[in-house]
Amino acid sequence: MIEHSPLSASPTSPLMEEGIVVATLAPVMPPSLREVARSAGGRRELSPKVTEGVGHQNNTQRRNPMEYTEKVMDHFKSPRNVGEIDGASGTGTVGNAKCGDIMKFDLKVENGIITDAKFKTFGCGAAVATSSMATEMIIGKTVQEALAVTNKAVMDALGGLPAVKVHCSCLAEEAIHRALWDYAQRNGIIIEGLKEPSDSDEV
Repeated sequence: MIEHSPLSASPTSPLMEEGIVVATLAPVMPPSLREVARSAGGRRELSPKVTEGVGHQNNTQRRNPMEYTEKVMDHFKSPRNVGEIDGASGTGTVGNAKCGDIMKFDLKVENGIITDAKFKTFGCGAAVATSSMATEMIIGKTVQEALAVTNKAVMDALGGLPAVKVHCSCLAEEAIHRALWDYAQRNGIIIEGLKEPSDSDEV
């Protein structure tokens, strides 16, 4: 996707056409993400971890299965924490070979607290929204607390996602874990419960 600076999707963009977001931006992919995109076929394919509670929305009203909540639309149209961190404490990049979504998270950690988090994402509106929400959720938390942020927590914070977009929240969780792993490796520390990322694992 996208260098979201600023993101200016047209209000008339067909955001739910076959589940694919069509933005009015010219997509600009940084070289690092371009390399990941080219090699996506060789990376592990991330599959959804959480299916129960998908589309967590107002139970009194049935919605189009591809309809996004207001929070998802807000974080897509006005994403928070877009960009990169110079001298990041940890960086994590993940991709999904099937859908082509790619996320890169940068963390700034001071005294065990995440003081800043930024992302760059190439993908659909749900990928942008989950990246935006996930970074908001971990800023101000300890690295241990950030590790506990799950894909389900991200979905709940957004008011739910269509079933076919659950994988975007899984990518966001994995991006956090990879950035935390990178931080731990750089500083020679152990974050309890954090496992080494493996391209052979499924999320």
